Amino acid sequence: MQTTDIQSTDTTPIPLFEERQRITQWWVYALVILPMLPILVILILAGEIDTPEQVGLLFIIFLGTAGLIPLIRMDTKIDQQAIRVRLFPFHLKYRIYPWNEIESAEVRKYSPLGEYGGWGIRYGGKAKGWAYNVKGDRGLQIVLNNGKRVLIGTSSPNSMERAIAARVRAS
Repeated sequence: MQTTDIQSTDTTPIPLFEERQRITQWWVYALVILPMLPILVILILAGEIDTPEQVGLLFIIFLGTAGLIPLIRMDTKIDQQAIRVRLFPFHLKYRIYPWNEIESAEVRKYSPLGEYGGWGIRYGGKAKGWAYNVKGDRGLQIVLNNGKRVLIGTSSPNSMERAIAARVRAS
């Protein structure tokens, strides 16, 4: 009987930082649901919806739309190879920023509305670059070697700073 040496092919890097953020702010639900109510009233008054079944169907569609909010999550991972971020379900795969393409990375305070016009996947123009955030006002500012900028929001700025420092010490 022949035996073979089996070596691990798992090349998954050990994370220095992992975070999963979800939208938990009540006002986000209000921003989605409240604009729908006048639409329902206008459709009823205009005679476009005249049966209880139609009202019920539209109401279910509105609640279904609001029900998608809990599915949204932002996953961030930092390891010795790269910084990875995805805003699910908009990104099915991680956006990967390898360390050798990063000029600088530091946690900073920012203004989601003032700098990027809000939360989510936002573009702040050429000077600010892209932002991925779901809440708060702290984030990891990355400047790439080509001058492009990316900001990744975090609810754990101290842990993220420690991960960046640990990566710098190890390199």
